[in-house]
Amino acid sequence: MKIIPLVTEAAIPVVGMFTGASRLRKPINRYLVNIRASCYQETRAAVDFLVQKKDLSRVAVFYQYDEYGFDGLRGTELALKEHGLKPVAKGSYIRGTKNVQKGLDEIMASKAQAVVMIGTYDVCARFILRSEQRGYSPLFYNVSFVGSEELARRLGSTDQEVLVTQVAPPPAPDGSEHSAPDGVQQQYARLMQRYSPDSRPNVAGLEGYINARVLVEGLERAGRT
Repeated sequence: MKIIPLVTEAAIPVVGMFTGASRLRKPINRYLVNIRASCYQETRAAVDFLVQKKDLSRVAVFYQYDEYGFDGLRGTELALKEHGLKPVAKGSYIRGTKNVQKGLDEIMASKAQAVVMIGTYDVCARFILRSEQRGYSPLFYNVSFVGSEELARRLGSTDQEVLVTQVAPPPAPDGSEHSAPDGVQQQYARLMQRYSPDSRPNVAGLEGYINARVLVEGLERAGRT
């Protein structure tokens, strides 16, 4: 949030922030160029899925106690309100710590059928694994910021049901049916193979590539002067 007055005063665009923070979107600032979906858009899509497709009405929220977590909490509350619902429990943890016990106790007591998680991969993984140890198995939903690959690595082998949203498409490094013959995924994969053959295409890298494509397009349209 602290960059907003600095960027505005300097009149230099910032392109493609790795955040869904609503305060970087409203009110609109011409120097803040957002490309990824907002946290509100992500949580709304997830809540619609949980309520409409999975037929779950008891939804809790586990969030990091800071602006990031508050944003996800607000987005979840707004999305649930559209279905005539509200969180059955809210559990939190302090940023920089891994103390999930109090939040887990509160959410387990509510008998939530699903838990919306707004945190980091290490803390969310700990919460999910602790839940499993205690015989609690709701559906766990995580926003894209958590990092699906790292979360999966931390979870290892588990029977818990975990859902993670993405704001970029699969990188499709094998040229599969996931994308058009010369879509942005294939372009990214080809360039990775050419310039960084030892690296594996991934969702975060593809998002960075998309951001850079937007930046280059803007520079080309602006012209040399």
